[in-house]
Amino acid sequence: MMPAPSRQHAPWLALLGTLYLLAVLADVLLVPDGDPDWAWINYALNVVKLGSVFALVYLSYRRRWLLIGLVVVGLAISLLTLPRPYSP
Repeated sequence: MMPAPSRQHAPWLALLGTLYLLAVLADVLLVPDGDPDWAWINYALNVVKLGSVFALVYLSYRRRWLLIGLVVVGLAISLLTLPRPYSP
């Protein structure tokens, strides 16, 4: 059973949810997919979305092993999805 988030985390949950929503909207509406000129901006938005979702998960279920696991998985995903240099 997952414990309910405490009241002191409510502002953080709202902030992280808003950050995720803004990153998704910017990714969908502003950044073209597949364009090599926008690869780093697309990567940064994906990292922001991943980090905000992981932070929401951690704030909802606070355990040390979960934090360590999320950090390791987040770093691995971020390093594996680095944009490759574009050469025509």
